[in-house]
Amino acid sequence: MAEFKLVSAKLTYTELNYLEKVMKKDFPDNERMPISMIKKAIYNKILYAYFLTDGNTNFGYIITESLKNSKIVYVHYLAVDENTRGKGLGSIILTELKKLSEDSIFLLEVEDPDFANGYEDMKIRKNRLEFYYKNGFKMIKDTKLNLFGANMRLMATKGIHVNDWNMFIKKVYYDVTGNILPTLFINVK
Repeated sequence: MAEFKLVSAKLTYTELNYLEKVMKKDFPDNERMPISMIKKAIYNKILYAYFLTDGNTNFGYIITESLKNSKIVYVHYLAVDENTRGKGLGSIILTELKKLSEDSIFLLEVEDPDFANGYEDMKIRKNRLEFYYKNGFKMIKDTKLNLFGANMRLMATKGIHVNDWNMFIKKVYYDVTGNILPTLFINVK
């Protein structure tokens, strides 16, 4: 098996265009911020992009945000090249990320299985949940959010106490986009 490393993006024109190309393929429009915002936030060091590579080829990527005045690292996007999925590379990405920030609590969004569009979509969503459970994430109870039109749930590697999840999520996206997004809602049971 090849030796993989998680390397920080160098913010070159080539890397940012590669990231744009794969993100458009990996995440539908309703599950992703506009690419121009993502690229700007990476360039301004609000978001951080990392590639999983063997030194020659990128096999996946992760985009994170270290939240100010906290130990929380918000995972915005994680994807493995479609030709190498199911081979443990997503777990390698998360393991390597955790090594970079050992004291951090990792928080992410995952598609809500309650809103699946049919059997195949439900199966994909449940597989993703199992992947995150296997990698040490737990569902944050009583949080459901609608993000860019997609129904999502929140998962974290450790317990997080937040008084107002709605304001918390809006702040996360405000830091990235520079404005409060009117399409962002969070519903707490």
